[in-house]
Amino acid sequence: MTPIAGYWRRSGDVEPARACATILQAHQRVGQDAPQLASAADVAFGCLSGSVPSQDARRPQVLRASFEGLLVFDGRIDNRDEVVDRLGLDLPLGSTLGDCGLVVRAWRRWGISCLDHLLGDYALAAWEGDVRRLCLARSPLSMRSLFFCSDARAVGFASSIRGLLAAKGPRQLDDEALVAILAGGTYVGTAGSLFKGIRSVPQGHAVLIGDSTEGVVPLWSPPTEPRQFRSVQECAEAFRTELDRAVGAQLRRERGAVAAHLSGGRDSGVVAATAARLLREQGEEVLAYTGAPSEGLAERAPSGLPIDESELASATATLHPNLRHKICRSQGDDPLALLERLQEAQVAPLLTPSNLPWWAAINAQAARDGVTVLLTGQVGNFSVSAGGPSAVRDLAHEREWRAFAAAGVRFVRERGVRNAGTRLLGPLVPGWLYDGLRSWVRGGTEIEVSLPLLREPWRARAEGLRRARMADHRPPANYRAFLRESLLQIDNAERISGAVYGLDVRDPTADRRLVELVLSFPAKALFGEEDRPAFSLAFSDRLPQAVIQNRDRAYQQADWFEQFRPDQVLGAFRRYSANPIVAELIDMQVVEKMVEDWPRGTGWMTDPKRFARVEDEYRNKLLPTLAVAAFLAAEFPG
Repeated sequence: MTPIAGYWRRSGDVEPARACATILQAHQRVGQDAPQLASAADVAFGCLSGSVPSQDARRPQVLRASFEGLLVFDGRIDNRDEVVDRLGLDLPLGSTLGDCGLVVRAWRRWGISCLDHLLGDYALAAWEGDVRRLCLARSPLSMRSLFFCSDARAVGFASSIRGLLAAKGPRQLDDEALVAILAGGTYVGTAGSLFKGIRSVPQGHAVLIGDSTEGVVPLWSPPTEPRQFRSVQECAEAFRTELDRAVGAQLRRERGAVAAHLSGGRDSGVVAATAARLLREQGEEVLAYTGAPSEGLAERAPSGLPIDESELASATATLHPNLRHKICRSQGDDPLALLERLQEAQVAPLLTPSNLPWWAAINAQAARDGVTVLLTGQVGNFSVSAGGPSAVRDLAHEREWRAFAAAGVRFVRERGVRNAGTRLLGPLVPGWLYDGLRSWVRGGTEIEVSLPLLREPWRARAEGLRRARMADHRPPANYRAFLRESLLQIDNAERISGAVYGLDVRDPTADRRLVELVLSFPAKALFGEEDRPAFSLAFSDRLPQAVIQNRDRAYQQADWFEQFRPDQVLGAFRRYSANPIVAELIDMQVVEKMVEDWPRGTGWMTDPKRFARVEDEYRNKLLPTLAVAAFLAAEFPG
């Protein structure tokens, strides 16, 4: 990725180019080239050479002056030929022009509307001098970050919060943002900022800033209704074509090996398999990495718990001769030291610290193997593997009554009356009644709203927000609307792998056109006689049936309770509590009691109620709270 930055002086005597250089210096790594800078009136833009190998390495990302202004770009355009054709550029120029230069020409032709024509993963800034307007934009589901701060004196933007902190002055904690993170919940804390005054450009949006105006403009509106497909088979054919295009476009690079995450699930599996098929024609292989727990845990843990995906992942790899499979187990590194290191790079709390050991093991192995492009399937649950039982209500919504009735019979036969009742009737009954049914089905293993680790008044504020977020547990009455809303909320930003491991992480399952295709499928393509009919038809030659039909959600990093030693956890909490903010926030008596009762051995996994309690209290509350404490102690020292 290419760190970008800019500074617009609204008043005062700060020299914009110098301020922009200061912002970029916080991104600069040892041995990296000096920043490229360009100025126009009271505005300066800059960028650094990429921290990971770029697909445009022969044509470095540079600043381009045009339309009486500036443009700086970090990213990848995946439909280059299409954009070149629409711009009417001759072939020699179009083939040698870098992505940044292509975007500049598109902006010159269409202005901000050019973003409708660009497919890929990017963050950009454009200064339109003729109307004195700054545009900051991120593509839909982008893995690139873009932050900004704005006041009467200046507007600054950067790829990382760190650069803005260097230029902004004294840092202040944003209490509301902290409460939002402490409350937990889906998609929380992935892209925002805990620093007051520093905001994130939302993925799929543009922030437009004028002399006295500021507004946020959506760049993407996912489909709300199904398209007309003649059959599920036609859906499957379109599915194959679109995934091949999305993966193929993201294989572009100048050097280095291509690798992919490979779990036992559908998302990363179909991405890795598709990459292998496409590169086999060029005589290349794909490295596939599977995170697995420590040796012997599977034998010690109770049978039936999906704690090791390596066998299913190997079944996928076996189907593709050029898919070289590597199983990565935690290396025994200190997870707390790793947490601090990675949070320093991200400048935000990592709210899933239990997953760090295997994630770091994969990234470190990829770096040793000379990988420059690492493919993932992070958005896959909302795109390529969308569907399954969650889509059953959409059959009724689309008036597929015969299919809906057949699905009901299948539910009862395969999943039991309890599950069928909550899934089929849940959206139609009052919330209190559904909660009772849900508790009956799950044996009373509900997640608690309480956050005992926090002191007042933080606890009351966070629990109130958490209660509001969890107010309605019912399945969505309209699965397509749920997917659409989720895709607009999530943030796919990846700020660590490039900065720490030198990897360009790319997610084909986040490709805009691929996502739009899946959202346009009729319900019968997402659920029917099998869980995901279109997916099964499309990719039965790429994945084994055991993976396609797998219903068990993997228990990733199942050895977290052994990776994090309780004495180290308690020592870290005590160390962080020397910070006045942390001391005010966390109840150390509760921490000490929880650490004293730390889950040891694997016996707690045998009882569903105890298992749910341990997961909720330790993995979902204690360790994320530890991450927040570590971040506050580092970034807001006494």
